[in-house]
Order: sequence, then C-alpha cells, then structure tokens
Amino acid sequence: MLGDPAEATRIVVANPRLLMSSWGVLSRLPFVLRAVPGGLETITVSSALMAPKPKFAERFPGYAGWLRRQIAHQQAQALGTALGGRAAGKSSSAPSRAGAVPSAGAVPSASTDMHRAARANDVTKIDELVAAGASVEAQDDEKRTPLHIAAAQGHADAIKALVAAGASVEARTDVKRTPLKATPLHIAAADGHADAIKALAAAGAAVETQDNEKMTPLHWAAGNGHADAIKALVAAGASVEAQDDKKRTPLHIAGAQGHADAIKALVAAGALVEAQDDKKRTPLHGAAAQGRADAIKALVAAGASVEAQDDVKRTPLLSASGNGHADAIKALVAAGASAEAQDDVKRTPLHSAAGNGHADAIKELVAAGASVEAQDDEKRTPLHSAAGNGHADAIKTLVTAGASVEAQDDEKRTPLHIAAAEGHADAIKALVAAGASVEAQANEKRTPLHIAAAEGHSDAIKALVAAGASVEAQDDEKATPMHWAAGNDAIKALVAAGASVEAQDDVKRTPLHSAAGNGHADAIKALVAAGASVEALADEKRTPLHSAAGNGHADAINVLVAAGASVEAQADEKATPLHFAAIYGQGDAIKALVAAGASVEAQDDEKATPMHWAAGNGHADAIKVLVAAGASVKARTDGKMTPLHWAAGNGHADAIKALVAAGASVVAQDHTKWMPLHSAAAQGHADAIKVLVVKGAWVEAQDDEKRTPLHIAAIEGHADAIKALVAAGASVEARDDNKRTPLHSAAGKGHVDAIKALAATGMSVEAQDDEKMTPLHIAAIEGHADAIKALVAAGASVAVHKAINAECVPTKGGAKAKPIEAKEEL
Repeated sequence: MLGDPAEATRIVVANPRLLMSSWGVLSRLPFVLRAVPGGLETITVSSALMAPKPKFAERFPGYAGWLRRQIAHQQAQALGTALGGRAAGKSSSAPSRAGAVPSAGAVPSASTDMHRAARANDVTKIDELVAAGASVEAQDDEKRTPLHIAAAQGHADAIKALVAAGASVEARTDVKRTPLKATPLHIAAADGHADAIKALAAAGAAVETQDNEKMTPLHWAAGNGHADAIKALVAAGASVEAQDDKKRTPLHIAGAQGHADAIKALVAAGALVEAQDDKKRTPLHGAAAQGRADAIKALVAAGASVEAQDDVKRTPLLSASGNGHADAIKALVAAGASAEAQDDVKRTPLHSAAGNGHADAIKELVAAGASVEAQDDEKRTPLHSAAGNGHADAIKTLVTAGASVEAQDDEKRTPLHIAAAEGHADAIKALVAAGASVEAQANEKRTPLHIAAAEGHSDAIKALVAAGASVEAQDDEKATPMHWAAGNDAIKALVAAGASVEAQDDVKRTPLHSAAGNGHADAIKALVAAGASVEALADEKRTPLHSAAGNGHADAINVLVAAGASVEAQADEKATPLHFAAIYGQGDAIKALVAAGASVEAQDDEKATPMHWAAGNGHADAIKVLVAAGASVKARTDGKMTPLHWAAGNGHADAIKALVAAGASVVAQDHTKWMPLHSAAAQGHADAIKVLVVKGAWVEAQDDEKRTPLHIAAIEGHADAIKALVAAGASVEARDDNKRTPLHSAAGKGHVDAIKALAATGMSVEAQDDEKMTPLHIAAIEGHADAIKALVAAGASVAVHKAINAECVPTKGGAKAKPIEAKEEL
C-alpha cells in the first residue's frame, strides 16, 4: 500500500502503455485502482501523463487551464486516499464486452453505469442498461453524456449502440467547467479517432458545429495534427475555410501548432494558404510566430507568400524574429523572405529580434543580409531597440555585426540615451564597453546622465558615472543632471558622485527649485539633507517655495516649510508664495501655505493681495479658499482697485460671482472713480457686464470725468460691450464733462463698429459737445475717413458740420478740444 505521501505522487503503473493509449481518457482520470491483497492500491497518474498533448494545450489555453485545475484537485484526492482516506465517487471499472481488458481508470464523479459502459466499449452492457430504462443522455458533473465518453475513446461500436438508443450527437459539455463546450464530434476530432468521426457523422452529427470559440471539429483535429481525422471530416463535408471567433481557419491552427501532415491534408482538401484572421495574419504568420519550421516549409511548398502582411504590416519573418525562432528565420529566408521588410512603423525583423533580446535570431538575420543600421519611423536602429529593453547580449551581437553605438534617432538620442532612460545598467555597461560616448548630447543638449536622472534610475546613474559621465554636464538651459533628478535614490547617487546641489541653470534655478516645481517631495528631502538652501533665489527672486506654490504642490510646500522655508519670502514685485498660488488657482497650495502661517493679506509692490491675483486670473475656487481663510474681498491696491475690478477687467464672470457672493461691492470706485463695470466695459467683456448688471451694478455710473461705462466701451470700440450696456438700460445720450456722448467718443477713435452699434439705437448723430462739435467734427478732425462714412450713412449732416465748423477755431494740428483718451486698464 502507498503509506508514504511522497510515494503517492509517483507513477506505479503495471501497464503504462494502456495508460498512454488516449490522452482523452487520462485527462479525466485522477488515479488507477488495482486489486492487491487486503484491498485496493491507489496509483496516481502524473501530471505529465494526464495533461493534454502539449501543442493542443498551447492552442487551447482555456481547456489547458481547466485541466490543470482538475489535475491539482485529482492529485489532492489521490494523496488523501494514499494516506488512508477515500476519494469520493470512485469505483473499480466495469468489465469490457470481451471481459479481457479492464478500464483504464475510474469513472469521473457523477458518472452513471452507462458512462462506464461507454468508456469500456461494452456494447452488451449498453444494450442491457437501455433495456432496463437507463438514460443515454445522462450527464456527469461536467455534463458529458456517454456519447462524449465513447467519442473520447474512439469506440465506434459504443457510439453506434448509443446513437441507436437515441443518444444526441449534438450534446454539449458544460461551458462553466469545460470552457470549449464540445460536442462528441469535437472530442473525437481532437483525439484523431477517424472511425468515431465516421460513426458520428453517419449518425447525423453536424460537421460544422461550433464550440464557444466558434471552432469546428476540423479546427480541433488540425490543432492536434490528426491528418486522418481531417480527411474523415472533409469527406463528411466539413469546410476547410470555417472560421473561429478570431476568423482563424483550421489551417491557421495547424500552422501555429506545427503540424505539417495536417497542413498537407488541409491544403489537399482546398484550404487557402492566404486565409486571413481578424488581424490579417495568414497561417504562415502563425507558424512563424511559433517557430514551426516544418510547418513553414509545408505552407511555402503549398504556395504561401513569405511577404504577406498583417494589419500592422508585419511579415512572417517579423513575427518569427520577434519571438527569436532561429530555425523559422532560416526557413523563411531560404524561401525568399526579405530581411529588410518593414512594419507600419518601419521596424525591420532585426528591430524585432533586437528589441526582444534574441541574439541567435540577430545572427541569422545578419547572415541573411539584414542591415544593422536600419531605421524605424523615429530613426531608431536595432541597437536602440536592444538598448531600450536592456538586452546586453543582443547589444554585443549587434556591435560585433558592425552596429554604430553613436547612431542617433530623430531626437538625437543614442542607444546609450535610450538605455539610460529605461534604467538598464547592464545595457549601459555593454554600450560603454563598445565605445559609446557618455557625453553624447541629444536634443536640448541632454546627456545620458540627464536622462537617467530625470527618470530616477539610480543604478543607471551609477553605471554612467563609473564610466566617466560628468555630473555637472549642462543642457541648453544650463541645467545639470541634478536639476533633472526626479527621485530620492537618484539624488543620493548624484550627490555621492560629487554633484553640486546649488548648481544654477540659465535663470538661476537650483535643483531644489526644479524638485519643488515638479512636486517631488522625496527629492526635496534628499536635496535638503545634502545641504541645498531652501531660500535660494532664482531670477525674479523666486525661492523654491514660490515654485512649489505656483505649481500647486502641497506636499512639496509642507516639506519645504518643515525645512525652514519662509512663507513670506518676496520675489520681484514683492509677491509671496501665496500670491503665486493664487495667480495659478492652486487651492491645495493656498491651504497648505495658510496652514503654515502665510498672510492672506500680503501685498505686492502695488498693494495687490493674493485675492487680487486670484480674481484677476479668474480662479473662482481659489477665491473661495482665500475667503474661507479670512481674506478680504474689499482689499485695495495703491490705485484703490478691488479684486472685483481685476476680475471684471479681465472678463471672469465666475470670479465676479464668487466675489459678490463673498460680499464684494459692485459699486466700489478706484482712484478715478471707475467702478468694476467701467473696467469690464474698457476691455469689452460683455458677459462680465451682464453678470455685474444682474448683481446690481449701475450702468450710469460716472468716473471723475463723468464718463459712463458706455463712454468707455465706445472709446475702446467694443461693439458687443456697447450692445450689452444698452440692453441693460445705459443711456446713449449720456454726457461727460465736455458734454460729449458715447458717439463722440467712438468717432474720435474711428471705431466704425462702435459707431454703427450706437447709431442703431436711434440716438442723435448731431449731438453737440460744449464746443458745439458733432461726432462728425471729431471724426473729421482726427482724420477717420471710415468713421465719417459711417456717420454720414447714419444720417449725419455735412451742412451742419460746415455751419458749426465755421464757429470753431481749428489749429493746424486739429481741434481745440481733443477727443478723450481711454483710461489704461491696470
């Protein structure tokens, strides 16, 4: 008896030939029972014997996965029995019809006597069971009927007996347990049982029946290379062009599995060697991808094109090269395949082999004449591909074949740049050993060390430094690798190599500015630990905290503050980090700075607060965050402008709403008595005008020269703003302190569209200012011919113009009173 657990996993079979007779049987048997003195001895069947034929398993991953689960379960049961337990549902086999040969193993769980009779090809027993009323449609726990079992064994007699008793030839296995949902004909085809196929076909089994992947029995026979089964199915009417759910024909399956005899049988039956699947791959692509040299030869002999292209223009040679199948490469090249074929991004077979590190494939391709300097659509050579994936052996092979280590892609990157970018230290060493320059410069003058630092690859940094790379190399902005360093380990590696943490680029930014601007908290810690100053000043006197704030990196702000950075540091214009956070609308950064003690009322050199900056750039959310932190919406600049003036002057409707909701006054005046509505009008922001009016802004508000917002819009020629103000009730006859109307203002600046918008309201085009000049006078004096035409077209009288002009005292340079100038918006 098998008392030792280790022994329970060994194969102890008196008749291994019997066990090997059918993979279909073994895949369903957990162990064999043998009579011994005192009881039954359990003999486990190894996974190697129980597994389906390897190639079939490769082709049908769903079935293979299921079977592996079954094997694990069955072995566990066998081990339990060997240790004194009992495997549920197992029994000794029923005798065969002749009574000479026992069954190859126990019947699966939930099997009936009918299943066991079918397995043993015991026709007599089948007949007896039928006569006794037993069902021929009984299902085991995988919904296999006795007909499935007979088909798996190739028992034609049992099949005939079952069919005669009414068994369905279209019964399906359980898709939940056996993913392929097979009919008895699928099973017979997979095992290559030609007689069983004939018996089932004769009984009416559909030769075009599909499993749940739309594979027909012919696909199954092709996948296992059963030429006789293929012939039997074809003779029964099976289509050699049947397609599965990926549009693969049986020839695709046979090609991928390398079954030359099956290929010949299918071709003889009329199968198309150029059939395409859903990726436009031919059977030759499949054979090449799997390295099936014999299948390649068979397909080529049948007329298959070695230059066929799939949906990304890959030829079979590209497929074989990418998978490193040297023998397949030889077979394809011998058949005339081009070693310079290109896919849709111009990669050659050599690119594919190099990118996947297949040195032997590289050698075969080079021997076939493949160029080691071929370029893809980014001008990368095979050496770039090998370097990018870290394949040192492939690099050595290519270099030996003459590949240039200084080849440049479309961004002037050498293979060393690519290896550095991906952090492949071994590839770097191989390239350097082959003579690659560690100081090669790509676009922007970046060296491989810049690239490695930017990607945070410390091992690559160490390899480059060990090869002599300069840690102080500068790119076109004078940034060193330390400026580009993105991670803690990269910085430590550079510091260990002697890199300066205070190096300055062309705008005097230190590495700490760069780390802060990119939000790399760990890098900040590493730099500070290495002695970097948190108060270093770049151009415009910006500290690293300004950089972190402007880019919204709260974590970086916290780290810098913890390291002693001042939250009140002033850049040019006296802007604090909080001003920077506000101008870019960085809510989280605002919160972090305020939490660190930053003043929400800090003033720049024009006394503008962060609230002004947030408003002027339309950041409604930042306004809300500042308000929540206690910032005043009524703060004044040195020109007495409020944040609402700034928001209105820049047309930010949402910011206007946020400010008004927080208590901002829509009638606040600056030092020239401009209200926010004047600011909006001056810049032509119609939407801002509408929002301000809804919020209570006064359309007749006058500045210190008695100009209304309509005057200001007219001076600047903003027709849309004029229309918005008029629609809100603004008077087109409003007069400034020179008694000029908005039409005078528009005429004086020559704004034709503004003139037309005002004239369209029906206002008087003959209005006179305090010097009795009409808009036409003003336009004429300023020499605006188009404005004159527009006014005349609107009804302005030339006669009136002449009469009034006689009373004026013009000067050589123009009228006594010049048209007003628009106030410059701050």
